[in-house]
Amino acid sequence: VSLALICTFSRMRSHLGLGEVGQENVPLDTILAVAETLRESSSLKVSED
Repeated sequence: VSLALICTFSRMRSHLGLGEVGQENVPLDTILAVAETLRESSSLKVSED
């Protein structure tokens, strides 16, 4: 699942303050911040693709 898609889930949109956006409109800096947060998690594995 792409991180942009995850960012469009209702709870994530609310948490990130994105409002109503589609995955093609999620700002790159938001996607990168989510990726870094998930990468640092000890309970998740994030692939490089």
